Amino acid sequence: MVDGSRIVCVGACDAAGADTVIDLAGATIIPGFVDMHAHHYREHRGLIPKHNFESAVYLAYGVTANLDNSMWSQSVFPAA
Repeated sequence: MVDGSRIVCVGACDAAGADTVIDLAGATIIPGFVDMHAHHYREHRGLIPKHNFESAVYLAYGVTANLDNSMWSQSVFPAA
């Protein structure tokens, strides 16, 4: 069972009083994945891109957070 953006119950859940019931038989609901070992291969040398399409690709595959530990400080500090 999902309440807002949180999974609040898995398995046999009491849906009495629910605003909306959607039959997702055969489907899978999962929380967002976290990728703690990503390689973005972006070295903008201080330039921040107008659109971050790389993040959109991660999101399309269910990754809602990621970390690239290999980023150079020359790229990270201008973005801060």
